[in-house]
Amino acid sequence: MKLISIIPTLHNRGRIAGFLAFGVLLLAGVIFFPVQTFAVTTEWFQAGRIIDDAVFTNKNAMPVNQIQDFLNSKVPSCDTNGTQTSEFGGPDLNGDGRVQRWEWGQANYNQTTFSCLRNFSENGKSAAQIIFDISQQYVLNPQTLIVLLQKEQGLVTDTWPLNIQYRSATGYGCPDTAACDSEYYGFTNQVKWAATMFRAILNDSPTWYTPYELGNNYIQYNPNASCGGSNVNIENRATQALYNYTPYQPSQAALDANWGTVNCGAYGNRNFYLYFKDWFGSTIGPDNYWALGSIDVFSDEQLTKPVRTNGNEIFLSPLQTAFVKVSAQNAGRTTWQKNSTRLGTYSPIDYPSPFADSSWLANYRIASFIQDTVKPYETATFRFQIKAPSNPSFYTERYNLVTEGITWFNDANLRLYVTVQTPPDSSMLPQSTTPLTAGQSMTSSNLLYSSDKSSALKLSSNGTLELYRNFNKVWSSNTYNSGGNRLVLQSDGNLVLYKDQTPVWSSNSALQDQTGLVARKLPANSTMHPGQSLTTPDRNYHLDFQTDGNLVLYSKTKALWSSGTYQKNSAQAVIQLDGNLVISDFNDRAIWSSGTAGRGASELLLQQDANLVIYTTASSTPTWSSGTAGR
Repeated sequence: MKLISIIPTLHNRGRIAGFLAFGVLLLAGVIFFPVQTFAVTTEWFQAGRIIDDAVFTNKNAMPVNQIQDFLNSKVPSCDTNGTQTSEFGGPDLNGDGRVQRWEWGQANYNQTTFSCLRNFSENGKSAAQIIFDISQQYVLNPQTLIVLLQKEQGLVTDTWPLNIQYRSATGYGCPDTAACDSEYYGFTNQVKWAATMFRAILNDSPTWYTPYELGNNYIQYNPNASCGGSNVNIENRATQALYNYTPYQPSQAALDANWGTVNCGAYGNRNFYLYFKDWFGSTIGPDNYWALGSIDVFSDEQLTKPVRTNGNEIFLSPLQTAFVKVSAQNAGRTTWQKNSTRLGTYSPIDYPSPFADSSWLANYRIASFIQDTVKPYETATFRFQIKAPSNPSFYTERYNLVTEGITWFNDANLRLYVTVQTPPDSSMLPQSTTPLTAGQSMTSSNLLYSSDKSSALKLSSNGTLELYRNFNKVWSSNTYNSGGNRLVLQSDGNLVLYKDQTPVWSSNSALQDQTGLVARKLPANSTMHPGQSLTTPDRNYHLDFQTDGNLVLYSKTKALWSSGTYQKNSAQAVIQLDGNLVISDFNDRAIWSSGTAGRGASELLLQQDANLVIYTTASSTPTWSSGTAGR
């Protein structure tokens, strides 16, 4: 059954703050909400800690099929055709003496059929899929979004929702001083903007306004200031985000009423807590939970000289010592003690690390944090040393927190991706060159490289200047179809792209030099140009895309494999998103391929055993190889 009540709407960043008892649907100045009875109470509600960050942002809480199952369970029977008796009376359009819901919908909203959230779809996606996708994109618990949809519009349990409820599903863009902004209309749009706001507050974004901060804030009990309020110590970002969305706290009388209403009440945050607790359990996270902050690796003990990196990959020489600094936020309920909470090897638990240093507590137990204690939402700092093994190879170190003798923490994905590489001798390093001198020009049939060939500047036949770094396109001049056909380094130092004699773009961009670092794989959707190479960490094997157009795998003494594309005008080798490795010419015609199209996103890896292999990125399944293992 639905009841009717006048809605006193709230305003914060252009949205409705849901503070009514069961807050659901804003319709022409009235709100409809279902009367329900729940076993949960507000007994453990904390105004300053409504929900923990770890719970609010647990994006893995429900896969899409569980979201769908949950929505199904909340509406076992949807009144799609509105044949049940209307709770709101007439008119009796068909004159049978019984007013049905479709008749009320037709008269008031020109709507005779109703789609429950369990059945709703938009742009080919179900509501469950939309909720899941947005939760993954913004790293939010899908349960957070489900509860928001319920407290704002009652969509989860409504058996005959109106279209207008989906139009403003989360109340975003609906200020109390004006009509809802059509820019934010639509179910997907509404959920996405709500998630955008939550994520901005969680990230403490300097560009997103919030009247509340961590610490003490005066928060009213009701939009009417005469109803009073009190100071609330907001302990975490998730609670701050809820107050940013609904800027009122429940009074003690509102809490005592549980799901009921009282004079001067505001219920949005109370109801969020009650719905979440009733449907999904505690809003307070586990005792032992942490979030990874930063990882920094240095070559000196004073932490002033970062080690050489390529993306998130660290490069060390055999037996080199590096110094690591890790920050970890306590996102749980307990205070960490220095003598019991430590960093250990993980996945598998307590594996003997090849990077164990004499300063470690054991070869599987790395270090304690430097503080004496770390309270909830404070940050611990770990400082420790790693010593590279003597064997050149690629390593992944997996670490996690553990309270000795009690429990391991959640896996916060603390990983060190380390390439231990043989240092190059001087004969192996590329010679410094100036690829384009003042007054010279480059056409679309040429490439400019950094001295180590890791970066390439390419002028495409479509008139676009593109910068590739480590085989990935990282920049474009955005001059597609401009007719640009000549890149000139002018005597004044300016790099200018011309269409014949007319300039269409200019810049002073430089190519980045990564001299001495090996690249051992070609990632999915990346491009290799003639003159570039892949090399194993021990430098015993290298795959060269030669300037004669041939892709050749070499050992130190001989060629092991080639693509057979010698003097075929080869322009690039691309590991396509469909899993196919393709060599094409300057007219974008394929002249060789691995024949692995349709296998999905993949990467080309030059292995230590001399084999060149294509693996799918999803399952690490080999789909092609050069057949040169052990040669």
